[in-house]
Amino acid sequence: MKSSTFLAVLTVLLVGVGYLGYLCFHHEYVTVRCPDCDGTGAASCGAPGCVHGRVHCPNPDCLELWRGDWEHLQVAGHPDTELWHRFYLPDGSWSAYSQGHVGHVIQLVNGHWTDMGPCPICHGTGWAECPVCHGKIPCPTCHGKGTIQKEVVLRKFLMVTAVPKGAFPEVGSK
Repeated sequence: MKSSTFLAVLTVLLVGVGYLGYLCFHHEYVTVRCPDCDGTGAASCGAPGCVHGRVHCPNPDCLELWRGDWEHLQVAGHPDTELWHRFYLPDGSWSAYSQGHVGHVIQLVNGHWTDMGPCPICHGTGWAECPVCHGKIPCPTCHGKGTIQKEVVLRKFLMVTAVPKGAFPEVGSK
């Protein structure tokens, strides 16, 4: 075989192998929420309670899952898995509000515990701006965007030479 023919055949083989490699392991990217800042785009400043530039709502009347005692109660029209917080009156009676009221202000009005609506500080989220960093420190992973590009390797060809009989049990087999 002449050297020019050999080089031509070798070139075709290398290009073909390269193209098959490209098809088998082509890299694509998808946008996902940043795992470090949980999509907020902000980093924690290190102040007590700061999580991604936010702190738990400081309003003591704001109903929060982390504040007070929560319990499961059997209440008609609500699932048994729902959590409830009891508010007691001086006579020992009580009213309860469910986790569905988290972020709402609960106050004693005319001798009854009353849901006053979403908290004016956290706007019903349970979180307020950190008084130290004000949520202005960008996440070092996503640079404040809240999302990152994640590389995904797609295998377009699955090369299976032989699968032993019985490797995958038949549906309904014992």
